[in-house]
Amino acid sequence: MPQITRRTFGVVAAATVVTGLSHAAYAQTRRKLVAGYSDFAQMYDELARHFQASNPDIEISYLSSATTYDELIQRAIRDTLVGQQQDILFMGFGQLPLLAKRGMAVPLDDFIARDRSWQTDGIADVSLQLGKFDGKVVALPFGIAAPIVYYNQDLIAKSGYSGSMPSTWEEILALGQRINNLGSPIAGGWFQYQGNWLFPAFLNARGGHLTGPDGSVGFNNENGQYALEILQRFGQIGMTDMSPGQARQAFVAGSLGLLVGSSSWSGRLTSQIGNAFRMGVGPFPCTEQGFLPAGGNAIAIISKDATHQSDAWRFIRFATGPVGQSILLNNSGYVPPKATGAPQSSTLNAFLATHPSQAFAISQVSRLGPWEQFPGDNSTALNTVVENSLQAVITQRVAPKDALVSLVRDVSAKLPDH
Repeated sequence: MPQITRRTFGVVAAATVVTGLSHAAYAQTRRKLVAGYSDFAQMYDELARHFQASNPDIEISYLSSATTYDELIQRAIRDTLVGQQQDILFMGFGQLPLLAKRGMAVPLDDFIARDRSWQTDGIADVSLQLGKFDGKVVALPFGIAAPIVYYNQDLIAKSGYSGSMPSTWEEILALGQRINNLGSPIAGGWFQYQGNWLFPAFLNARGGHLTGPDGSVGFNNENGQYALEILQRFGQIGMTDMSPGQARQAFVAGSLGLLVGSSSWSGRLTSQIGNAFRMGVGPFPCTEQGFLPAGGNAIAIISKDATHQSDAWRFIRFATGPVGQSILLNNSGYVPPKATGAPQSSTLNAFLATHPSQAFAISQVSRLGPWEQFPGDNSTALNTVVENSLQAVITQRVAPKDALVSLVRDVSAKLPDH
């Protein structure tokens, strides 16, 4: 298994000089690949620049960043229907089944079989499983993320709390309340309810599931009630209804005590906070019988053109190779797939020693399981139904008990017959 080495980090950091044919000459024959992604624009731009420097016959053209993976896949579906086929998607693990069921994701097994370097420079099966559907590889994992909790340790100290890091929702919310009591403009905390990732996390963490074995609603029980009650309490400790991007900005500005979201944010938050305050990280509470849904994304090829597919394979192999994964590590808090289930290189260990939040993210990978989605063609529409319901609870407009009744009713009405 290849490792991220000092030489790889040097390649990423150094300017790349292209020799041979000039850019002007390549411009006449350069083939364009259209790619879609969500968030981390700087990281994806750097990935494209380094790839194009060593592959001047291919241009990577990104569409504007989607807000969520659901938005990303809906845009790809619409573009396909009007004949504006995209070539590559950096797609959330949870959305891969919908992509595969629609026949949009090109199976990659034949590409892997023909790739002579795969045995020495491929992705271990433990990580590759995240990109499989119905026994076939439909995407290569690019970056893995876990739900975690970020803390402003300076605000914790100011609140008078001196105990250990919270490990339960009751402890987390009690700490958030202490911080919220500091008064405006300080708020106790914020929870990422958008994207229907952390609602299933509540259920999975307690041993439950989004849907039952027969495809029916899986949260019409104490797990669903508990999740909504926790979210209601976030609204009571000062949570303002804002986007994940706005919440990260508020946290960086020092006005949020805690932030519940993706470990992929850790690198960016660490860089933006600098020495303004001390940031801590802690686990998303999970019982022994539970698991947490794997966040992050995988790269799928959705082009129907054989030449574009071949070019896209070159790009995704680059993105999941040593240089691409170093770019990932340096620009985000994503866990490189090759950092799981394999010995770490000395360079990676040195990097993690000075980036504790990213080291913590790697420690959470063993708790991860599948990112569950609703079955059927209404999957993304149902995610919006859930998101709207969670928003109503957080903003104190609907009580958890009433929200659960209406949410179960509305979701059941759109699920496939079972």
